[in-house]
Amino acid sequence: MDAPYNIEGNVVQDIIITLKIDKLAGLGDGVGSHDGAKVFVPYTIAGDVIRARIKKETADATYASIESIITPGQGRIEPVCFHFGKCGGCSLQHLEHRLYKEFKQQMASEAVRKASYDTNMVASMITLPAATRRRAELKVKGGKIGYFSERSHQLVDILECKVLEPELFALVMQLKDKIRKLPTFPNINISTIKINGVDDGYDVVMEGEDSFKLELRDLPLIKRFSIRKSADLQTVFQTSDVTIKLGDAIIEIPPGAFLQASREAQAIMTDLVTSAVKDASKVLDLFAGIGTYSFPLSKNAEVTAMEGDAGMVAAMQKSGKIKTEERDLFYNPLPTEKLNEYDAVAINPPRAGAKAQCEQLASSDIAKIVMVSCNPATFTRDARILKEGGYNLTKLTPIDQFVYSSHLEMVAEFSK
Repeated sequence: MDAPYNIEGNVVQDIIITLKIDKLAGLGDGVGSHDGAKVFVPYTIAGDVIRARIKKETADATYASIESIITPGQGRIEPVCFHFGKCGGCSLQHLEHRLYKEFKQQMASEAVRKASYDTNMVASMITLPAATRRRAELKVKGGKIGYFSERSHQLVDILECKVLEPELFALVMQLKDKIRKLPTFPNINISTIKINGVDDGYDVVMEGEDSFKLELRDLPLIKRFSIRKSADLQTVFQTSDVTIKLGDAIIEIPPGAFLQASREAQAIMTDLVTSAVKDASKVLDLFAGIGTYSFPLSKNAEVTAMEGDAGMVAAMQKSGKIKTEERDLFYNPLPTEKLNEYDAVAINPPRAGAKAQCEQLASSDIAKIVMVSCNPATFTRDARILKEGGYNLTKLTPIDQFVYSSHLEMVAEFSK
């Protein structure tokens, strides 16, 4: 059996303790103290008294799971999904709404504080309803189709999902039915299903040989079905152009392109980014992706979009509305002298952040930087680099794009 926690340390079996949870840690786990060591337990809240099963011990902490709840903490509620606690997709359904908002608001404030900025610059979090995720990555293993459990490779076979768009979840169930009707099921060679919500439907990419055996043309929600085998990607069928509208541009997207997880959150973040640099006439968009912000920005400014993925760069180039450059900004960040050619920069790095590029930005003369970050930890590191370069944080807006999870999207405005 897979070890339950992906943390270096000793796996411990059959040790059960009584534990009171004192607070929530940064990633949403409850924290208590036992024999002088911190004990981290998912799906708990402050005030819970539980029987906890020890799973792993390291030099710094102990990691456990709930065996039973003796006394629930104030603000604990029933989760909305019966997979909660097994499926690792959600971690905060057990918090009543006030505690949930406070926890995520505090995440944003802590990220700002640790970067040595004034936490008064943090705006109130913009909340989103559940069932707004347009993107899903499902795993297939041993006849099960769903998500891995918390810190594990044990797969939970999902029968419901409260975070996906209703049409997306309906498509997932249709795909499950198709896969389970394969003659070799459950011994099938399909490992991953990636689905992106596009305009008027969904883009589906599967990995695994047996994907070729599926007949999916009768599923009207699928606009394109592609199969990835090693480094090769083959489109099996496409019913029409697979596009998304960004600003005034209609962009044909390549299979598996990165899109923001929620259509609603994307609209909110686009408004924040364009508002932050509204007075700039020449804007640089770094880690531009498919041009999520580049095309809306191009309504009022000359925009150059830089992105490391060749397929997404090619998709942006077809529009003819913006300048583009394929560039790996992790290993080849744009240098300060080139940055200084622009009035403003928008930067939307992946979870790893943009340390090397922020080091160049910090020494630039750019008047305005707007950063979109999905990871408070790497945001703190990168924002501190900007501060050391003389940038002030003028506003940070948290957006609850990843409902019920401990992830948080943030849009931060810096000036010099």
